[in-house]
Amino acid sequence: MSKSWSMIDTNMGARTIEEIIQCSHKRANDPLKYNCVEEPVFRSVPIYKVIPDTLHLCLRISDQLVGHIISYLRKMDNIEKCSVTKKKLLTSKHIHRFENFIHDVVGIYDWKFYVSKDGKLEYRSFRGPEHKKLLVNIDLDILIPSHPKLLELKKLWRDFPLLMSEMDKHLSEVQVVNFQTSAKKWVDLYYQANCSTDITPYMHVLAFHLPEAMKLHGNVSHFCQQGLEKVNDLVTKWYHRSTNFGRNAMGQIMAKQYRLHLLADRCTRKKKWSTQCSICKRKGHNKRSCGQKEE
Repeated sequence: MSKSWSMIDTNMGARTIEEIIQCSHKRANDPLKYNCVEEPVFRSVPIYKVIPDTLHLCLRISDQLVGHIISYLRKMDNIEKCSVTKKKLLTSKHIHRFENFIHDVVGIYDWKFYVSKDGKLEYRSFRGPEHKKLLVNIDLDILIPSHPKLLELKKLWRDFPLLMSEMDKHLSEVQVVNFQTSAKKWVDLYYQANCSTDITPYMHVLAFHLPEAMKLHGNVSHFCQQGLEKVNDLVTKWYHRSTNFGRNAMGQIMAKQYRLHLLADRCTRKKKWSTQCSICKRKGHNKRSCGQKEE
């Protein structure tokens, strides 16, 4: 974190659209490729108008925090990631402790570990609301009490929700500078608690490019893709439940969406009718069938 990076200042490592296109055509072992794998999808969009998506930034960084805990628990149970048996999984007490913690404390009941056909230990990623519940209810003293860097990990889990809350605000220039300082300290602490190979591009964006986008565009939460993700989930469900999987699948999805739009303005859900006793104020019966006497 001693060196500063920018996406618009060429003196701080920024590259233009033309330079990115040239780098993407170079060989993979060329040191001047700079990890530019593909050309930009929209060449007409300048770099300074590219805004990080805070939703996926938070989700992917949270996945890294969870993954580090699971990796440590797997080592405690002597479980190899690529050669796991169902019998070994059933006898792994640390893994089961984490799974029970997710069920009983966090309140996510459909999450579990399982062994794939290839003999790998698998689990599904946590969703957006689940990540928030996990960040609030996590207790590392119960899950990894013997971890050599427990204090650093506890501070990482405690400070990351604070950074997430700052992303949703309209910050002044001074507050943006303070946010960037806090983000750099958080990434430095993550580097100390883990290894350099665990530093992801999302963490680099959090420390350098997200504060830069805040200075340019203000509240970056306005550009969050959470609504688009919701539409993507709905379209996926409609594709499997409301289409014939043919060439007209997209047309059928659009027709269903239009029907729902028309019904939303004219139709309402029928309200459920329920009785309430005027004596005991409980629902499900009236004063005639109530066991208490009216005063």
